[in-house]
Amino acid sequence: MSAAMSNVRQLFPDRPVLGHFVRIGNTGYQQIEELLEKGRVTIDRAVFDAGLMDRQEGLFRGLARAGSDLILDPNVAELSSLRHFDGALKTAPWAIAGRPLSLEDFRGIQGLERIGRIAEFAVKYKFHTVLAPTHLLMTGSRDAAFRLDLELSEKLRAALDVAGGESIAIDYPLILAAGVLKDAKFSEAFVRAVQNLPIENVWVRSSGFGSTVTPIAIVRYVRSLREFLQASRPIIVDGAAGLAGLAALAFGAAVGLAHGIGVHESFKASEWQNKRPTTGGGQPKRILINALDRQLKSEQMQAILDATNGRRLISCNEPHCCPSGLKDMQDYPKAHYLYQRRYPIEALSRVPYSRRGDQFVTRIVGPVVDEARNLDRLRITDFSAKKTITESRDRIERIYEVLEHFHANNDITEHVPSLRDRRSALSHQTKGQ
Repeated sequence: MSAAMSNVRQLFPDRPVLGHFVRIGNTGYQQIEELLEKGRVTIDRAVFDAGLMDRQEGLFRGLARAGSDLILDPNVAELSSLRHFDGALKTAPWAIAGRPLSLEDFRGIQGLERIGRIAEFAVKYKFHTVLAPTHLLMTGSRDAAFRLDLELSEKLRAALDVAGGESIAIDYPLILAAGVLKDAKFSEAFVRAVQNLPIENVWVRSSGFGSTVTPIAIVRYVRSLREFLQASRPIIVDGAAGLAGLAALAFGAAVGLAHGIGVHESFKASEWQNKRPTTGGGQPKRILINALDRQLKSEQMQAILDATNGRRLISCNEPHCCPSGLKDMQDYPKAHYLYQRRYPIEALSRVPYSRRGDQFVTRIVGPVVDEARNLDRLRITDFSAKKTITESRDRIERIYEVLEHFHANNDITEHVPSLRDRRSALSHQTKGQ
């Protein structure tokens, strides 16, 4: 970053609001709708894929009644990839049957028509926010898609206004291949380019970063993300969860986390360049174990339960999450997952920014280290389960050590701006739904 830009100091509120964004996705939404009606889940900010809206309208209306911030993802990047163009998202009105979208499909008259369809869709369903149509950037500002995407954000704003969606906000998804986020020239180019765009938040989905990355990768990510501070836009980490994602919030690099319900906790750009395998079923049932900062398969859970004291150490004892303990964890794993991913974000949000780094290291990571060590001491006979626990314990210990040092030796007095509460501003749109 240039010397002139580095001398700029932004003044923001001492308690920047932190947000939890849930991508509804293609699986389990029926269970979420049922849990919502039972009062078992709370989703403040929900992201819906356009191609799935026909089957998810019941959940959408339920979340609207509950006052959630409703966000439309037109999935342009996904529909432009070999991996996703002919999958569950293909029914979006701007998709093209039989082939991925190309950059040319968003240029000229046909591009304006396609942008118009996105705007009309957002207005029809009364979304509060729509993610701008952007593409995966493989090399950064040198990509042909970089300048095009910036223009598309402005065209989307105009199309929304024409369609009656003047109050619908636009967020900007920045989807990056591995290494692009670390490119200082790209960061400078993006900061300059985003200044005059009609957008509120920037969503950063970076290949290689996710819920299971190494401690040093977390530090590198936080440092790279903080290069966007001069953009003066709230930053949302897209496709990450757990301690890795929380670190970005605690150290002022972001003010929101977005992920799916047990899925989309990481992103690999390389997978988008290959067609989806034709074989294989759905995801196996997994249960989130905070003490290991990961989800476990049923057989791994059972190996812990079979060990002396295993049930006591692994059961959720939070009355607002699993009042019946282990039974609720197993019967309602999605409700357990959503609560456990949400509450540390809320806990950090209540703490003044100047204390968030210390709060994160000592009050969030520290106790997880102790819990992981207790689990690793269990006499577990299943070799695979034992190996998973030991590796997770080792990773969490190293996260604590690395982030404790990072917190003590880095100036993080600046942070990105707070999120705006779009739900209260646009609550009139959801009345009567």
